[in-house]
Parts: sequence; structure tokens; C-alpha cells
Amino acid sequence: MQALMPFAKKFDTKIRRIISKQKYFNTLEEFIIMFNNGTINKFDPNVEYILKKLKKYYLNVKVEDDKIIVCSPDEITLDFVYNLLGQWKLVVYLKSLIDRLTELGYPYDTKIVFQTSNPGTVYIEMLDGDTGEYFLEPAHDVPKLFNTNRELAKNLIINLSLKDYDGGCYLNFEDVEDIDCSFLYEVQEFILQKILIDNHKSMHLTESHG
Repeated sequence: MQALMPFAKKFDTKIRRIISKQKYFNTLEEFIIMFNNGTINKFDPNVEYILKKLKKYYLNVKVEDDKIIVCSPDEITLDFVYNLLGQWKLVVYLKSLIDRLTELGYPYDTKIVFQTSNPGTVYIEMLDGDTGEYFLEPAHDVPKLFNTNRELAKNLIINLSLKDYDGGCYLNFEDVEDIDCSFLYEVQEFILQKILIDNHKSMHLTESHG
């Protein structure tokens, strides 16, 4: 079993103290084995409580198909990097959208607006030439970029630039354009080089044993 990775030592101490007082298991490791083997009652209030704390207190614990999975450090790192890089997808799309809109003559201080009532839909703030009042118009040929407001709030990159807007939040074109995405090419190059180097070594090892 992979070593458990608590978010903080105090959490680990707390749950192990609870475990030590149980009748049928005395360690977290025993609890996990017995839970997965079905040798303890999964509907017991104590078992449900410990399971809840396990998922909350440990970085590398998850439950899938009613089994406790203890992930390796490599899995945790990969998931973290994948999720973090995934947040840049919204940034890259918005930068591409802004490039298209500026080519159509939209000024750099144009606002991209997200309305709380319609998550993921991109609105452009427009000026009515007759009344002098601003209004929102959905951006043409732009898909919904996310499904819930929570997704936008959890985006660490975009969140730094969001400003309050009546019924939602907004970004200026320049806010998005100022975000540097150039490191993504470096990440791509590093990963490709890593794959090529490892494959090259593997080929040499295969040839040497041939």
C-alpha cells in the first residue's frame, strides 16, 4: 500500500487516535484493507465517519466503485499538473477570441462579461450609439466555456483579473492579453524531449540485448 499523505500532521494524528479506539481495526491501513475486502460494515456510523475524514484529511485518498484508493505520489503530481494546466485552456481560448474581435475593430477596453444567471456564456459589452447606454450581447459563434460559476471561480489564472459587474463579473481585453502563455511552449518542448530521450534510451537497451 502506498504511504498516506496527510494535508497536515495534526489531521493524521487526529484520525489515528480515533482509529486506535476501534474494536475491529487499530490502524488506518487495517481499516482500508478491511473496508476494501468487505469485512466491515460500510454503513456503520463509525466507518462512514472515518471514511469521510480519510477523504478530507489525505491528499492521496479517493473512493472509486466503493473502494478506497491510495494514490502514488506520481499520480497525485500528474493530476495536479493536469488540472492546473487545464485551467489555461480558458485563457488560451479567450486570447484567441480577443484577437478575432480586435481584428473586427473592437477597442482594447472592451469588456468580456460573464453573467451569474447564465454560466459559461460570453457576453460583449456594447455601446448603443443612439442612447449612449451600454448593453450586453452574446459573443457570436462562441461555445459555452464552462458549465458552472464555480468553475470560473476556481480558475486561478482568470480569477486574478476578474472585476465585479452587475449580475456577474468581467475582464477587459487588455487583462487577458497581458497574461503570458509563452511557458506552455516550453512545457510542450520539455515533455516531448523527455519522451524522445526515454524512448531513445529504451531502443538502445533493446538493441544491446538483441
